[in-house]
Amino acid sequence: MEKEERIQKNISITNEKEITFDEADRVDIWDPHHDGLVITLCITNHFFKSIVVDRGSSINIILLDALKRMNIPESETVKRSLVLIGFSGETKHTIGEIKLLIYIEGVNYMQRFCVIDTLSSYNVILGRPWIHDIKAVPSTYHQCEKMPTQQGIVKITRFQQIQIEPSDQEDTTFITSTCIYCYTVMPFGLKNASATYKRIVNRMFKDKLGDTMYVYIDDMVVKSKKAGDHLKDLEEDFNILDEYNMNLTPSKCHFGMRYGMFLGYMVSKRGKEASTDEIKATIDLRSPSSTKDI
Repeated sequence: MEKEERIQKNISITNEKEITFDEADRVDIWDPHHDGLVITLCITNHFFKSIVVDRGSSINIILLDALKRMNIPESETVKRSLVLIGFSGETKHTIGEIKLLIYIEGVNYMQRFCVIDTLSSYNVILGRPWIHDIKAVPSTYHQCEKMPTQQGIVKITRFQQIQIEPSDQEDTTFITSTCIYCYTVMPFGLKNASATYKRIVNRMFKDKLGDTMYVYIDDMVVKSKKAGDHLKDLEEDFNILDEYNMNLTPSKCHFGMRYGMFLGYMVSKRGKEASTDEIKATIDLRSPSSTKDI
């Protein structure tokens, strides 16, 4: 389906026979960098960002919180406790195992994951079982992973984030109990992150805003004056998203709607109207019956 293609626009395929890397594979990378490889994939019909490809891990790991967001109950896991040992010797016990499908370019790959209940910046860690099973070659320097398929060589690029100017990274420094860190990409916790993102989106769709598109930060609406033009308008906007390697969350995408909620308003061919849910308290407000009620 086209929607699936749009979701996985961080994935491309060539008819090459051998896996090679060159400088052309390094897209929008600021040097010097020491970043790990963080990618985006579709796992069991759910679009997952923040997946770490880790050649140092002997197992695949998924967070219990990620399973809950997929509406997969803990009872679906096979109870098995393993002891995971970190770099500094700290230990963590897994709570079970589960098999999940990873979808790439029309092919499903079944993988076994150890489930762990902990806090993490990442949803999933894909270790050597995944890398060896699909015969993949990850490159942190090129920030991509390549794998052979019957159709050719598939390239999976990193999860797209807004890079922070190297000279400004020191200004984001924060101290933890173990070390001093700084951000190299824009976290949405920063005060100006939303404004920065909005400027980027406005620049992307500058020729569309007010005509066939309305955008507020990451809320987007594509409208067409004629039903016959809607597919063309969508295609043009998707091409812009592809050009800037912008990802969409499939569960938040709705197509062919004649009316719907946007920023608290009901939007339809009649224009913008107040939502009944938003004004319910005002509608239900009873008229004052005494001077005290006024």
